[in-house]
Amino acid sequence: MENKTKYFMVVNKLLKEEKELLAEHIAYLAKVDFMIDPDGIYKNPCSITLRLYEVNGGNCTTNKIDKVSFITLNNIKWDGCSHWNFFGEDEDKSSYYHLCGQEDFLRFVYGMVLSVSIAKKVMPDTFDEDFFGDEYLTLEEMCKTRYDIKEVSLKQIDFYCDNCNPFK
Repeated sequence: MENKTKYFMVVNKLLKEEKELLAEHIAYLAKVDFMIDPDGIYKNPCSITLRLYEVNGGNCTTNKIDKVSFITLNNIKWDGCSHWNFFGEDEDKSSYYHLCGQEDFLRFVYGMVLSVSIAKKVMPDTFDEDFFGDEYLTLEEMCKTRYDIKEVSLKQIDFYCDNCNPFK
């Protein structure tokens, strides 16, 4: 078995289009850990562990991310079964989240839907979409009109300082 990690950046398409990727366009960051068996049937994993963060601030002067908030640590399997750990806004184990109005609520829900979309990208040969119905697919389509999911290297995620980087 071989351990692998992938990083994803979810970019808000509704903000003004720029040639350069500005920190304020980034809505979520995700770190995905998984294992593959190079000698096995599948070249892709059967489950992933995903850590999802919401980007709350970008430094206008430096164009770097300067604030992120933890959303969830989850495990998503090939058959759509998932385990969600909501530890609280600062991973303080309190499981408390303050959602202020419709936009916060939608960002939280979109974050969950986008987590499954990322799982589908990491497990293209093993993920079984038949476990999701039309209502979920409608939510996923809504997310696609608002967000782009981009696989990136850790070097491509530009943090203002080491304390701002949740992946260190």
